Amino acid sequence: MNNKKILYKWSPVLLTIATGLSGAVKAEGFSLDSVNKGLTSVQKAVDSTRQTTEAVQSGANAVAGVKSSVTQGSLTDTLVNKLGITTEQAQGGAGALFQLAKGQLDAGQFAELSKSVPEMNSLLNAVPKQSGALSSLAGSVSSALGDSSNTYGNLAGLASTFKTLNLSPDMVDQFVPVVVDYVRTNGGALTADILQSALYGGL
Repeated sequence: MNNKKILYKWSPVLLTIATGLSGAVKAEGFSLDSVNKGLTSVQKAVDSTRQTTEAVQSGANAVAGVKSSVTQGSLTDTLVNKLGITTEQAQGGAGALFQLAKGQLDAGQFAELSKSVPEMNSLLNAVPKQSGALSSLAGSVSSALGDSSNTYGNLAGLASTFKTLNLSPDMVDQFVPVVVDYVRTNGGALTADILQSALYGGL
């Protein structure tokens, strides 16, 4: 409650008390010192109420600040904490997923996806450059998987990127749900579904 409203609320009470005490002074011969002490006690009560209100509001603001901080945690931090990997691995792996999605989505869809990931540009820039030998690894993995590669859709081609990051290819399966859930939390279910469809090739 606003401090001014609190004082406004108590004003009639103070006026009534003052009037009553004034009458009591005339009727009973009370000293003015007694009246003043009574008014001082009432004022202290009002001040105490105001301070309590301010303390409650301050506490509520602090809780809101903590909640906001938790909600806005970065995708990199989320991956590091959930998968037990390094910051470089988290950024490079997530960047590889978004780079793949970018190639499957139109500009408008990717722009919408980027709104849910504030660090999108830095993630894309963190994707390691592929050498010729490592690039061929993706094809080798796909060939080895045969028809089962359809299970992984577009993700089958990320093996070489994850190898460069010292991550095993099966880590892709651990990255995807964390990344998709993060996008769902920050961008909504529709955006998350679009990302998942792009990563799995519409499967």
